[in-house]
Amino acid sequence: MSKQRHPHIIHSDDLDWVPMEQGERFASKSKRLGAAAGAAQIGCSLYAVPPGKTAFPYHAHAANEEAIYILAGEGRLRLGNAETGEESIAVRSGDYIVLPAHLNNPHQLINNGQTDLTYLCFSTLQYPEIATYPDSDKVGMLLTNHPSDWPAMRGRGFKLLKDTESLGYYDGE
Repeated sequence: MSKQRHPHIIHSDDLDWVPMEQGERFASKSKRLGAAAGAAQIGCSLYAVPPGKTAFPYHAHAANEEAIYILAGEGRLRLGNAETGEESIAVRSGDYIVLPAHLNNPHQLINNGQTDLTYLCFSTLQYPEIATYPDSDKVGMLLTNHPSDWPAMRGRGFKLLKDTESLGYYDGE
């Protein structure tokens, strides 16, 4: 670890990897470069995902656009579209992917290669944010950037709800 040269400049070697593992399908390690460099409106994280794993569930954002630049490895981009249905697209080192904000455009990047899939993920930081999770019929409401209850995300900063039944506007009033 070296001393940070400037509050808005960070070297990836200056940050420790933060590991994440959940069940059989989800595993990654990450470095939150944007937050470490003081970004307020655009996020950037470095991810390394082991073979056969994915970092995140299949999801879509209402407010935040994301972009991914693949540094090493290969994978499969699972991409939904309300008009054309779901696609599975092969991606590899050097590919740049834009994921526009829209609840009808869910996405998931899966490492189907033999080595770690390493990529930079950029995101606008618009809050509050709504996310949908089509595979598990959930809706997430993220009220602030990087809530203190991450990754459990069960506190006031983030709520996950089953998207099965909607209440009437005046129910309980």
